[in-house]
Amino acid sequence: MLVIYRPVNREYPGHWVARLWVTLPTPRPTRRVLLHDSLDALRDMLPVGLIRLVRAPKDPPEIEEVWL
Repeated sequence: MLVIYRPVNREYPGHWVARLWVTLPTPRPTRRVLLHDSLDALRDMLPVGLIRLVRAPKDPPEIEEVWL
């Protein structure tokens, strides 16, 4: 899954970030990221065919959305 982080993230402040996560056997982030100054432009960089999930109320505030 790809998690989209808002520009208030600690690793890349000022940039929208899409970080690839693996979910099995346990969820963990990878080092693979996409960066952009614009959320729409970052979404355009994602692979075709993914499905967007809106943020859940329990998500940390820096998470904008998740793509599967």
